[in-house]
Amino acid sequence: MHKKTVWIAAAGTGGHIFPAQALARELINEGKAIVFVGKGLASNCFFAHQEFSFYEITAAPLSLRHPLRFLIRSSRGLWQALSLMRQKRPSLLVGFGSYHTFPLLVAALIMRVPLILFESNVLPGRVVKLFSRFAKCTAVQFAEASQRLSGVCCTVDVPLRKQEKSLTRQEALAYFGLSEEKSITLLITGGSQGAAFLNRQLCQAFSKLTKEECSNLQVIHLAGKEASLEAISALYETLGIPASIKSFEERMEYAWTAADIAICRAGALTCAEILSFSVPALLIPYPYARDQHQQENARLLAEKAGCLYLEEVHATPSEAVSLLRKLISSSGKNQLREYKQTLAASSSRLSTIIAKEC
Repeated sequence: MHKKTVWIAAAGTGGHIFPAQALARELINEGKAIVFVGKGLASNCFFAHQEFSFYEITAAPLSLRHPLRFLIRSSRGLWQALSLMRQKRPSLLVGFGSYHTFPLLVAALIMRVPLILFESNVLPGRVVKLFSRFAKCTAVQFAEASQRLSGVCCTVDVPLRKQEKSLTRQEALAYFGLSEEKSITLLITGGSQGAAFLNRQLCQAFSKLTKEECSNLQVIHLAGKEASLEAISALYETLGIPASIKSFEERMEYAWTAADIAICRAGALTCAEILSFSVPALLIPYPYARDQHQQENARLLAEKAGCLYLEEVHATPSEAVSLLRKLISSSGKNQLREYKQTLAASSSRLSTIIAKEC
């Protein structure tokens, strides 16, 4: 029997690539043939080049400073996408948003390839908003996003990275070389790209902890590729806080299973992992995105899931350590679990929706 071929339009940051790859693995297990298409996949450090077939297309962000560049590159990308579609005839296109996939989505409309979109933020991106009226369905992580979209919307679970269902906290701590005897294991992560601001401010904040607080704490610190791991490690050693410090962690299920609490940005994938693993978190959204989508994600989790929300402009070391103490003493895990159950009651699997259309 001929396999149905699903194209996945995804590129850019780990927030797009990781859930797209998790979805691809689910669909492959269900007998679908998968091809990734997008800009920059060959050089994308988050993309599993050896695991998935893929095609490159040209694309460029819409910029008022460089409108001609956008028109030229998008036109070239559209021509590439149309040529590929005429040759390969995909059964369905799943779009994960961002300008990296814009020409491909236009080509899908021209070629009448059925389209399903995925939006994991509370505030939808411009590409998803633009194409939502043409999609069979726009799958959203948060129902609030559907209020800003056109056409049919449905709530889904975010496909997460490969997980070991039998993973225990003891195994997760051992993976990072940490102890089961510490009262609190704190996870610090800035997402797939790290966060220099978190590294700087939180390291200063730790110096304000008492000796007793330090003695009860251990840290998993994912600092990003640009960070000086040696400098961060030296600070933890000075404070007597056991720490596992890495630039990046592929197996995030180990980090979230080990963690009692977290301090992190508020990207959509991070929010999904907070909910999936029920880890109370202090969210410090990245403030420089054009649409401020992380602020919207953080506000929602603060309102409905008991997380703490701190804007970067107010994130002084003193304020950060004050909220860290509040996070340690809070019972936010119960509220997180309740909100997780509420979401689960109205959510479907994205792979199931795709199966109905393909």
